[in-house]
Amino acid sequence: MPRVVIFALVSLMACLAMAYLPALTFVLAIAWGISLIIGSLYLTKNQIAVIWGLNILLLYGLTGNNSMFFYFSFFGLPFMVMSFLAAEEDKGYYYILKRGIMASLIGVSLFMGFIYLTTGGVGIGQLEKQLDNYFEESWQQYEKSGAVEFYEQKGITNEEIKTQVKDFAHSIARHLPAFFYLESISVVFLVLYLSSYLSRKRQIMRLMKKPFTREIMPWQGAWVVIAGLVLWLWGRDNNSVLYLTGSNILLLCTAITIYFGLSALTYKIKQLKPSTRKVTILILIVLSVMFTISAIIFLALLGLFDSLIDYRKLRSQKEEEQE
Repeated sequence: MPRVVIFALVSLMACLAMAYLPALTFVLAIAWGISLIIGSLYLTKNQIAVIWGLNILLLYGLTGNNSMFFYFSFFGLPFMVMSFLAAEEDKGYYYILKRGIMASLIGVSLFMGFIYLTTGGVGIGQLEKQLDNYFEESWQQYEKSGAVEFYEQKGITNEEIKTQVKDFAHSIARHLPAFFYLESISVVFLVLYLSSYLSRKRQIMRLMKKPFTREIMPWQGAWVVIAGLVLWLWGRDNNSVLYLTGSNILLLCTAITIYFGLSALTYKIKQLKPSTRKVTILILIVLSVMFTISAIIFLALLGLFDSLIDYRKLRSQKEEEQE
């Protein structure tokens, strides 16, 4: 059976499963992306374009306009960009990753704009009202379950519970854009990472990835964090659009800086003696469990400042290798 047919069938099966099993969209989207990236290592761009077009047509036929646009924006667009670039032998892992992330940011932005227009401009305020209505309707069932009495015995009043749950729901609603972006970027990263792993197993070295301990956030990313912080502080007093924009940027950047902070921390731990390394890891695990929020902040700050200061001297080493 020709390779183009095999990769077409695999990608179509992934899309078919994604349409009928929406609860598994995240996992199935990864399978869809891997089939396109691996396929691009064997097929031409024209063949990949045909397969990708068939995937989109299948999703459109099974799910309709709105759902198809979701699949296209969150996954289809970055997968298309990444698979086309992977088909070029001179494009490396990190070049493809950067372009894939850029495509995912554009795609999610288009999706949110599409939803805003098609819903008549329904924004976060309206979403919070809908959440409040849903909460009030479900609160009676919650009281009947006996959970309220349990918390009252712990000294937490009924009103305190309702206030905390509503505040949490509103916070989630305000940060949906960040969660959308994070979902798409996570899929892009996992698709390329797993594709790199599978391609190496087949002795294809075009998608070589650096060891985790040698990865560092581009220094430009620090300016994105600074911009988010400025917007967050600027609009903090009146909870304006600037405040929400900055808050979403900071939430998204926190997840990214934690990844690179963990890379820097792992690098330092590997430099320790084996006996000291085990004790250090154990201490860090205990501290992370006891002070989870502090551990998250520490890793985020470590990843942020490492991009500026370059504790591991990775950039200078790269310059020396190039010389």
